[in-house]
Amino acid sequence: MSRDLDIILRFLRAVRRQMLWRRVTETVLLMGLAGLLTFLFLLVLTAWLPDGLTSRALLWLVIIAVQVGVVVRFFGLDFLRTRTHAAMAAILQRTQSSLRNDLSSALEFGGVRLAEGLSEEIVEAHVARTARWADAQRGREHLLFTHRALGPMLRGVGAAGVVCLLVLISFPEAALNTLRFLGVGVAMADELWTQSVEQETHQEELVQSLEIDLESPSYTRVRPRRLRNTSGSIETLKGTEIRFRGHATKAAERVSVVLEDEDGVSTELQAAVDGMEVSGSFSALKDGTYRFKLKSPDGRIWDNDIPRSLKVVQDLPPVVVLTRPTGIVEVTADQVVSIEFEASDDFGLSEIAVLQSFEGVEESVERRVVELLGGQSSYIGRYDFDLRSMQLHPKDVVLLRFEALDNDEVSKPKAGQSNALRLRVESPEDHHEALIQEQQKVLDQMLSLLADYLEHPVMSDEPGQAADDGSANTLVTDDLVALLSSVRQVRDGRATLLSEMERVSTLMELDSLMLKRDYEVFKSIAGRLRRLHEDAERKLESLEMARLDDRLTEGSLKQYGRVHRMPQVSETEKSVILLEELLAAEWMDAAQMTVDSIRETKERLKELLTRYKETQDPALKAEILKEMERLQRQMSELLTRLQSQLQAVPSEYLNSESVGSSMKDMADSAGDLKDLLEAGDIDGALEALEALDAGLDEMLGLKEQYTTGGGGNGLSEMDQKASELMD
Repeated sequence: MSRDLDIILRFLRAVRRQMLWRRVTETVLLMGLAGLLTFLFLLVLTAWLPDGLTSRALLWLVIIAVQVGVVVRFFGLDFLRTRTHAAMAAILQRTQSSLRNDLSSALEFGGVRLAEGLSEEIVEAHVARTARWADAQRGREHLLFTHRALGPMLRGVGAAGVVCLLVLISFPEAALNTLRFLGVGVAMADELWTQSVEQETHQEELVQSLEIDLESPSYTRVRPRRLRNTSGSIETLKGTEIRFRGHATKAAERVSVVLEDEDGVSTELQAAVDGMEVSGSFSALKDGTYRFKLKSPDGRIWDNDIPRSLKVVQDLPPVVVLTRPTGIVEVTADQVVSIEFEASDDFGLSEIAVLQSFEGVEESVERRVVELLGGQSSYIGRYDFDLRSMQLHPKDVVLLRFEALDNDEVSKPKAGQSNALRLRVESPEDHHEALIQEQQKVLDQMLSLLADYLEHPVMSDEPGQAADDGSANTLVTDDLVALLSSVRQVRDGRATLLSEMERVSTLMELDSLMLKRDYEVFKSIAGRLRRLHEDAERKLESLEMARLDDRLTEGSLKQYGRVHRMPQVSETEKSVILLEELLAAEWMDAAQMTVDSIRETKERLKELLTRYKETQDPALKAEILKEMERLQRQMSELLTRLQSQLQAVPSEYLNSESVGSSMKDMADSAGDLKDLLEAGDIDGALEALEALDAGLDEMLGLKEQYTTGGGGNGLSEMDQKASELMD
């Protein structure tokens, strides 16, 4: 259905493009016509308007208002009305009455949700039919919307142009007066330019024949360079010492250089004067300008030197790249991870360090120096990171970043960091939950197989049909062959299901967290379906041989349906029900494992908080923050799992009425822990932990028989069914 929806969306976009291009053409013509008519109107208006800024502003306001009005009316409104696919569809449905509401409903059903009361097949058929219509309109998009005729517009523009030309010829003085009014912007710009030129003529070079030496900071190891016969504009690295020599154009007893940065802050430095020769130096620290200032022997100050630009180039931070591994890596808690990296800098590196942290805990960041360097521009290294020292638990995530410092001695060493490498401690629970998802896929395949049985019936499946094996043929041979082909098609789907069940069964046997009960139930389901399948296979082989020998009869097919197919349908239906119950039990077992992990984390937190209350040790606080992060992650997993299962798990397994409020209470309690710790309220944090423990029992609402493993109803029924299957 997504392909059909894409065809509809492309069609709507194509129609919108055609419509907007047509509107652009119409708008341009109408703007030209409006401009010519406005000019004729202004000829009359300027005849009695007084000359002045107000009158000129009024004329420009009229021109702008007319042009903006044309653009908004003939282009802007259509542009805004067609911004969404739904709006474009509505416009087309108004102009194409045969569409009714087809486009809008196809967009709604295909892009958002299925309509209530409609089957998925009906919706898909409707979307497909609309897509075929849209695809058939390719090349005709410009015919599907209303548009204005261009001929009358062109004739109108031509006529208005001729009238304006006749007016210019007949009344040149009035036309020139109007143009003079409208030329106020040009006149003002010309006046400002003239004033600027007059002002610039007052500036002059007070020092000429500049010779500049640039000495870069020593850490860069860049050789000095000299600029001769230069205009004085300088672009250089921050911290460069600039030495200048030049010839004063006026007699001077004192010369200074004035530095002005981009913020307008000025600094004046004294220069040396020897006759008409001037020399001095300054450091390049900020972008800006510099100019010379002279004091003549008669005391006159000359401060009209032409400013020269000074652009300061910043030393770039280092670049660090992790080459292997990258992204998210599954690890064990006692693993040593080898990490390869590369670092480079434009002038030199001084240090490589690794930053490690427990994900989500800013206070846990630790910096370890990996290598001290002597200024080389690049470095390729390897670092072995030992996870054992961090005492990690399953699902913990450690963030690693490599940091390089350059050797900048002017400002301070700048740092460059790599992308984060996430080391996630592998968890048996993750593999177990993934295996439950695999069983869910098997259940979906079973339901699909049942649908195939309904779509490809054999005669004895149908009510009222006789099952006389010796009945004469009432179907022609071609019909019997087609019926046998549909039987084989269902057989292929059944074989695929059994192959998948065998694969999942093998994985379940290897899963350390899988209960033996659950494995045995699943294996038993697969075994019973396998035996029925093999019996049916032998019968199908005989039917195939009969078809090849032209001995295929209606009675033999009926016998297959009664003896083999009907038991398979019945057993598949029972397997669906049993597998649904098995999955409900497994999800609740998984939730219970998460609860157990939460309680273990809670006990560790309780112990750490008690010790921290006595010692106020910062190291203990860091450990507490780690445990709190673990607790919040486990709570999030539990709440997500239970929310997704509320509709699937029968009410006798889960007290759904208490889950909603308990979820909120538990989330609030877990979130308050960190705030209480930061506020120093250790007793309050301990009380919140106890409230959290009580909330776990209330939220799960499990039957006592299930939590204790005793008899009775509830999830323990699965144990009884497993025993029955084994017997």
